[in-house]
Amino acid sequence: MPAYSPEAIAEFAVTLTMHLVRNLGQVEEHLRNNDYNGAMHYIGRNVADCTVGVIGTGRIGRAAVKIFKGFGAKVLGYDPYPAKNSDIDYVDLDTLIREADIIDLHVPGLPANTHMINAAAFTKMKDHVIIVNTARGNLIDTQALLDNLRSGKVAGAGIDTFEYEEQDLLNLEQHGNFNDPAWDEMMQMPNVVLSPHIAYYTETAVRNMVEISLANLMGFLEKGVAENEVTQ
Repeated sequence: MPAYSPEAIAEFAVTLTMHLVRNLGQVEEHLRNNDYNGAMHYIGRNVADCTVGVIGTGRIGRAAVKIFKGFGAKVLGYDPYPAKNSDIDYVDLDTLIREADIIDLHVPGLPANTHMINAAAFTKMKDHVIIVNTARGNLIDTQALLDNLRSGKVAGAGIDTFEYEEQDLLNLEQHGNFNDPAWDEMMQMPNVVLSPHIAYYTETAVRNMVEISLANLMGFLEKGVAENEVTQ
């Protein structure tokens, strides 16, 4: 399968992580309210002192592991199909959830993965954990996430793929707004970063998408086959 830019998504996940570990949302909120002194009181964490759990170690997950290791973090990986000949420290999912300070999701939205981060998983996590999801919206139980954000168990969340995204976009088209109380509540939380499914969206990724598509089209026109042809 073609990979237009695993690094684009991995880098975006790390960007969300850095925003959250340094409490930039809270800082910005104080500054918008002209409270410069209050903005100075949010102490951050060094990623180098954190354990990062990367769930899913395909191309994107492996790119994220590389970046987090570059910060000096201890990185744990979970994948039912571990990457061969890698230096990733693989553990079972339960161990990763219990030990990680930062949890970064890079698994497909298969039905079996729906709500893999649910109320029971949150119970096992460390206090003040950070969750980042640039993969698929169904991976996190949004109501359970909200409960744990409200309680302070979760210190921050970076959500590029939202569980109710499909219905919300239909609402936007039909009514002019999302009509989604979960989205609205998280939008008001300074320790939550929401983005509109743009982790992939870099110049490199878009160029690769266009070039791969054109190469496939030319293959069909000239030879009747394409390198990335789907046959099933």
